Amino acid sequence: MTNKIKYMAVALALGLTSCNDWLDPNEYALKQRDQIYEVTNRLKEVASGIYGSIPHQTDLGMSAATDEGELVDNTASLQQFNGGNWNKYNNTDDVWSKCYTGIRIAMDVLEESSKQTWSEWQYSNPTRYVELIRDLNTVRAEARFLSAYLYFELFKRYGDVPLITEKLDINIDMDYTQYQRRPVSEIIDYISEQCDIVCREGKWYMSEEEMAAQTDNGKHLLPIPYRDTLATAYPLSGELSSYLGRATKASAYALKAKALVYFASKTFNPENDIERWKNAAAACYKVLSLPKSSYALETNYADLFQKKANWSKEFLFVRKAGASNSFEKANYPVSIEGGSTGMCPSQNLVDAYEVVTYDENGVAVSARKFDWNNEVDKNAPFVNRDPRMYATVYTHGEQYNSTVNTIVLDCSEGGNSGLPIYHATKTGYYLKKYISPGLDLKNNKTDPKTWILMRLADFYLYYAEAMNEAYGPNDPADYGMTALEALNTVRRRAGMPDATAKNQDEMREIIYHERQVELAFENQRWWDVRRWQYGQAFNQELRGLKITKDGTKETYEPIAVEERVFDESKMYLYPIPQSEIDKGHLEQNVNW
Repeated sequence: MTNKIKYMAVALALGLTSCNDWLDPNEYALKQRDQIYEVTNRLKEVASGIYGSIPHQTDLGMSAATDEGELVDNTASLQQFNGGNWNKYNNTDDVWSKCYTGIRIAMDVLEESSKQTWSEWQYSNPTRYVELIRDLNTVRAEARFLSAYLYFELFKRYGDVPLITEKLDINIDMDYTQYQRRPVSEIIDYISEQCDIVCREGKWYMSEEEMAAQTDNGKHLLPIPYRDTLATAYPLSGELSSYLGRATKASAYALKAKALVYFASKTFNPENDIERWKNAAAACYKVLSLPKSSYALETNYADLFQKKANWSKEFLFVRKAGASNSFEKANYPVSIEGGSTGMCPSQNLVDAYEVVTYDENGVAVSARKFDWNNEVDKNAPFVNRDPRMYATVYTHGEQYNSTVNTIVLDCSEGGNSGLPIYHATKTGYYLKKYISPGLDLKNNKTDPKTWILMRLADFYLYYAEAMNEAYGPNDPADYGMTALEALNTVRRRAGMPDATAKNQDEMREIIYHERQVELAFENQRWWDVRRWQYGQAFNQELRGLKITKDGTKETYEPIAVEERVFDESKMYLYPIPQSEIDKGHLEQNVNW
């Protein structure tokens, strides 16, 4: 077995631990390279290793290093971020090698598969030929999309990075002396081009008439890269339903839009070039213009996070995980048999959920900030809050409906779910989002999960942000939707009243707030704060809630849980790993 095959097998092993319908790495290792790209029943599986290189696919990402929450375990590796104890030698979220592994596989797939035409099937079995060509095009398109996605993961962390766009000899280590860091603008151009290719957009657009001429009315293949296209949407059932978790055309629209939003944001756009915001707005609008028959907001916010192995129209790009109960074991309250707490939502986050006033028909008519100086708020802190809070956080006094043991959570001192019980919540709250509360841990029952990487509501808010920066809160430009209208689309789905904004600055703060509560624990906050250069959100104490009982009376007091450290002189970007600096003489990021 060649070193190349070994390398591919190891890379694939990284990505196949949770997707049972993909190629087993041991099987893959036994195939020769010509078989890998020619055996018909393997074609759809060769991109698996690239998917496995995507960071944070089956957990809460960096949420415990933000103001969203705190891990109950003081020794968890993410705690290094909270104390500011991370550097170029020690970074738990260093994904440099993992991403470049995926990129190298993608380049290999694109090179090797370019030689395949399935011509021997064209006349002997035309039906099978059509299937094979579809699969070939999809695999190549996935490789393009995933290489772009991995470059997004790299630049948002490290800024300028080496740009490798050709096949490398897998027998040798990466030689960065050939690939110095390239400006973020070039990385953005690459991401945009790959997304345009797989969507057949921009300069890669081809009309139906042109395609007919190029293929002699379907008798021949389209030339590369025109044939490297992704499907528009997954059907709800049928043959392609097993593709849940793989990229679609909508995924590519979303990736390009997200990359352009980041490129327009302060960390990557210090001079605030408004043209970048205009480009981002246009790309986001394209996402929002996807067919409503396939893409729309989920009716109920809470339902979105209980999708196990099912498709939601709100999904733009997700990763599916096999049946497991590890997430529930890690995050069920310690008072539930089999649970060990884990993520403890913060008072910082809970305070961000607004207080809502309802009319006699139960319709939300107004909302205001929660205020600890308000006696009503202070004495009833969990009443009439933004409904998204109840879908995200378990609060004191809430019933926890577990199959093993149903309890009312008492997070007060000495309560059944409060300190000083070992591994009880540090903050007075428990995580609800993504939790399957009915999972029987006592009998080791499991469930699959679908982890959201990009969803439609996110892009309503990206659109609102880009439109506000480019045109202000109330100018629809050429799109027929203002920044404020886009934001309120998300609020209305949650059952919240419309927000109003007098000017661009006020609207910006509303957007920051809306992203905080809508996207909590979805691995967005860590990156939003960085691209906004809003480090004060992290450079402050993380707070919890002390609940004290005196007979039937309960008092609530915000308390400091942990002092957080965020050095704004350098921490908006990660350091390049020192091991990579030593290999290729790359220049280190500022102040690292």
